[in-house]
Amino acid sequence: MMRRLSSSIANSRRCARAFSSSSTNAGFIRLAFNIGATDHLVLRARVFDTPTGRSFLGCLPQTLSSLQTYGDEVYGPITAALPCTKPQPMIPPGGLAYSQQGQYLCIFYGQVPAWPVEYFAQVEVGYEHLQGGHWRDLAVSMEDPLAMESY
Repeated sequence: MMRRLSSSIANSRRCARAFSSSSTNAGFIRLAFNIGATDHLVLRARVFDTPTGRSFLGCLPQTLSSLQTYGDEVYGPITAALPCTKPQPMIPPGGLAYSQQGQYLCIFYGQVPAWPVEYFAQVEVGYEHLQGGHWRDLAVSMEDPLAMESY
């Protein structure tokens, strides 16, 4: 059991190092799922200082009204085309990515992308609550980095 836990921690650290080049922040966003419903969920994500991250921040707010799930991923179309400079075949749990195929915002909580996508933001706490949810809509807005709300 301890060996499996150590292996899991080591894999998490390797994955984090693989994606750590995107550690400079461009800003923060608020992800509000199913607003007004009993299964409402709000998460906060750190947006990386990359061309895709900056472009995404520039097109906010966004409302995605027809979310879909595939495995451990929730996704929906956004209204703006974003630049893709470094599509990646692996996205860590809690990662937000942009897919040029379909012009989708993808939020991963365990799923490996079907094709390389542009990783541009990270939900650091709470993404595991996406598992098993029935996510219908999502409102994405800028978040004040000094906000003291607890999500």
